[in-house]
Amino acid sequence: MKIKIFANGNPLDSKVTNAETGELIKGVVSAHIDLDVEGAVATLIIADFEAEIECEAKLDEVTQGVYGDPSAGSLRENSDPNS
Repeated sequence: MKIKIFANGNPLDSKVTNAETGELIKGVVSAHIDLDVEGAVATLIIADFEAEIECEAKLDEVTQGVYGDPSAGSLRENSDPNS
């Protein structure tokens, strides 16, 4: 889905819509936009939403030690900034 973010400095006038249909996207609490020379990323904070997520568990050497092996400890335990 492509979105349009309308903002004029007044939070009461700001809105986020589906760019293709013009339908208002309800429940948007805030929108954060990061711009750089390669493009832009928009992050929407949405309240009261429904999500249906399907995910297959995949293990590889990157995730195996963090998520797949309980004896490896947590990511925080394995990432000491002083080492």
